[in-house]
Amino acid sequence: MRIELDHLKESNEFLNTLLDHITSLVFILDQSLKVQCINGAVEELFEKEVNDLTDQIFGNAIKCSYAVEEQKQCQHTSYCNMCEFSQGLSKVLEQKMPTYKQKVNRDIYIGNKKVNKTFVFTTRHITYQNENMIMVVVDDVTELEKQRMELEKTVSLKNKLLGTVTHDLRNPINAIQNVSWFLMDEADKMTEEHRLFIKDIYEVSEYMSRLVDDLLDLSHIESGKLELNLKLNDYIETVRESVSINQPLALKKGMNILLDVPGTPLVLSYDFNKLIQVINNLIGNAIKFSDENSIITVGVQCNEEFVVTSVRDYGPGIPEDEVNQVFLEFSNLSARPTGNEKSTGLGLAIAKRIVEGHQGQIWVDSILGEGSVFYFSLPLHSTDNESLIPDGMID
Repeated sequence: MRIELDHLKESNEFLNTLLDHITSLVFILDQSLKVQCINGAVEELFEKEVNDLTDQIFGNAIKCSYAVEEQKQCQHTSYCNMCEFSQGLSKVLEQKMPTYKQKVNRDIYIGNKKVNKTFVFTTRHITYQNENMIMVVVDDVTELEKQRMELEKTVSLKNKLLGTVTHDLRNPINAIQNVSWFLMDEADKMTEEHRLFIKDIYEVSEYMSRLVDDLLDLSHIESGKLELNLKLNDYIETVRESVSINQPLALKKGMNILLDVPGTPLVLSYDFNKLIQVINNLIGNAIKFSDENSIITVGVQCNEEFVVTSVRDYGPGIPEDEVNQVFLEFSNLSARPTGNEKSTGLGLAIAKRIVEGHQGQIWVDSILGEGSVFYFSLPLHSTDNESLIPDGMID
């Protein structure tokens, strides 16, 4: 049997069936903001029949606590001037401008019981039989909002605990590291076995110290405490400094770091310490995961919108199915450092948050068996930054 779609669209029975099966609350209001039509979801939530709500002003129909308790009409309560519902309805009524996914938290009455609800609503102007009307679509997200708040509390508690524990660990770890360093200076008075033992203690304490620092950084960032000390700096000089810091580590493995940057200064506003931490991490990873006697290339390029920094290595590469895990905390990737170096598994996760804090992006291109290129971009959206870019630097 062929179903004529045009016929179905014109069928009031079909449209009413569709409307009543939509889980969102749907209200049709006239220009006085009085309810003219509702769907089944409204009847179900408010435990009212359509006739009980028709011709009531919207706020009274949903039994807003202010309207009920003050015994006033919607638009005339003490809260109406601040009400998100009221503002959205006025905008679409007066300017025919829609409201999209506006969140509102409100006490309403269902039956005789006062309940707190979180709604997300959308408004749109419509015309029916030459009459201007307003369609309001409301979603009840109360349970989702409760879950979100509980999750935020849990994450906050976790970050507070993590910050406290790691902070308390820092001093004893530093003490162990300092003592082992002192003992290493006396290595000529020890047996070979004792020297190796002290060396192991120093290396493990050094790793633990880096892990504590990374955990503190991560807990601060996840708590919304990424504080950026933005100042004007020569970005090219910052990259050069990072390469200079990491060059001795590369030379220990017979590697060479090549620098491919513009020859003129590039003055930008950024947090020097945070960004040099990002560059150090990318170069340090390239050294850890590359074979001896290989080459690492650090480059900087500009286009009309971004400064893009790249770090290329010729290491083992990253399997395609692991690329999406690279910037996650404690990612368990198959690649291993070629010189048995220690890795906290947090560096790239922290780098991602720092770059995003500068309104940039970070990503990786990798071919298994050939190597990887890590990129991050910094935007050139501010007038100050753009005015400081020398002519000829933008491709």
